[in-house]
Amino acid sequence: MGENEHREAANAGGDAAARDRVRDYEALFNGLVDGYALHEIICDARGTPCDYRFLEVNPAFERLTGLKAGELIGRTVLEVLPDTEPYWIERYGAVALTGKPAQFEEYSRELDRYYRVAAYSPAPRQFAVVFSDITEIKLAERERLRLETRIQQMQKLESLGLLAGGIAHDFNNLLMSILGNTDLALADLSPLSPVRDQLVDIEKAARRAADLCKQLLAYSGKGRFEVQHFDLTELVEEMVNILEVTVSKKAVLRYNFERRLPAVRADATQIRQVVMNLVTNASEAIGDRSGVISVSTGVMQCDAAYLGHTTHARTAGDGAYVYLEVSDTGCGMDKETVQKVFDPFFSTKFTGRGLGMSAVLGIVRGHGGAVKVYTEAGRGTTFKVLLPAAEEQAESLPLKKAPAPRFEGGGTVLLVDDEDTVLAVGGRMLQRMGFDVRTAADGREALAVVREDPDAIRCVILDLTMPHMDGEEAFREIRRIRPDLPVVLSSGYNEQDVVGRFAGKSLAGFLQKPYKSAELAAKLSEVLEPQAEAAGEGG
Repeated sequence: MGENEHREAANAGGDAAARDRVRDYEALFNGLVDGYALHEIICDARGTPCDYRFLEVNPAFERLTGLKAGELIGRTVLEVLPDTEPYWIERYGAVALTGKPAQFEEYSRELDRYYRVAAYSPAPRQFAVVFSDITEIKLAERERLRLETRIQQMQKLESLGLLAGGIAHDFNNLLMSILGNTDLALADLSPLSPVRDQLVDIEKAARRAADLCKQLLAYSGKGRFEVQHFDLTELVEEMVNILEVTVSKKAVLRYNFERRLPAVRADATQIRQVVMNLVTNASEAIGDRSGVISVSTGVMQCDAAYLGHTTHARTAGDGAYVYLEVSDTGCGMDKETVQKVFDPFFSTKFTGRGLGMSAVLGIVRGHGGAVKVYTEAGRGTTFKVLLPAAEEQAESLPLKKAPAPRFEGGGTVLLVDDEDTVLAVGGRMLQRMGFDVRTAADGREALAVVREDPDAIRCVILDLTMPHMDGEEAFREIRRIRPDLPVVLSSGYNEQDVVGRFAGKSLAGFLQKPYKSAELAAKLSEVLEPQAEAAGEGG
């Protein structure tokens, strides 16, 4: 073979190798899962990157961006995507001009996607990118963080709720002594006594403290007392007069009530507190400026997706919800304030306890509902309270009860409590009514008294939380000794939280601390008078 033939054979072999390399490159280019694009940077007169031109893109680029190669090659990014954020051009310009590679993750507003990008410079004033779409990862990460924040918030609320409930329980025992002794003193005192006004002031202060305890119980989610089925619109309409005098004189109240709402199963007094607190909060947000407060009611279907973005939904499930919506045109809230608005003792005011919105949260959570907050700094706030719609028909809201006639007692009452002050003041109240009183400091002492002479005890007033033997265990043992002996439970916790544990066990009644003589008399009258009538009929 001659020299020319060798040269031709070598060239043919080289051409074949080159063609193989081109095929390999094309296969790699077209088969890449990641997007690939080659660009040249465009600079302004000062040499600052201001745009870039597409030179080459692979099929994965088209798939990941939704842009077609035929619409891109030879055109600049600002021609194709005129609202491209400047930071893309700045980052790519630095790579093309310095030759220093870069890796980053960024969001493209134009394409509404998140990308993980590796950029390098294959030639002067050029840059190539290899990128992948990480939108689903970012969204999943965002949802995970949202759920983690939500769980942490719920754990914080549960912990604070337990603390609030415990404080309210213990504080109610102290108030029992203050209110009870003041009540007894006022009963003995002449209307002309110079110290009567001071005692009345003490009683008022103690009542306000008792109301504060109720708010703590409400925050802890244990604030329902008398549950009934009622129309939310009817309840709010009954409050219109008091709402009008509560708000700032510069605030205008507007109402948008939906008629024939499904009933809600709730405590009317607690829901009134929710309405009052929300409207008061709206009035304070408006302040000294002129503004509008809108109060609306309605019904809506809520699914898990919607409820998942409400604030502090705990037991809420899919279904129909009756809502109360209170909107204001006040100062609004920033994100940091929204995160804290339901925290106990948080307040944006210089003074104030900051328990109003905490109580709202506790009441709504206690009723299996949820709260949704819409707000924007400087543009007002809307609180939407969601309460599960009940299947039962709405009942008429009760009128105020007439005062009960004076109750005259007789026989022996066993008063059981681990607080000496409660035994002392409760014993004096019972003696005033005509009862003989036996006392016990815990469940074991109470059982000893009952075993001593079971038939001598007419009624037991039994504390729930005691050392050695608590009220629940003592109740079971008393039932074994004398099944027909009336037992009234007394506690600083509320009725719903306590009585549910004694369902179907013939509990005679519940008396919440702190109570006054009239409340104690009314409860004993309710429990003992039917018993006396039955005994009379039997005789």
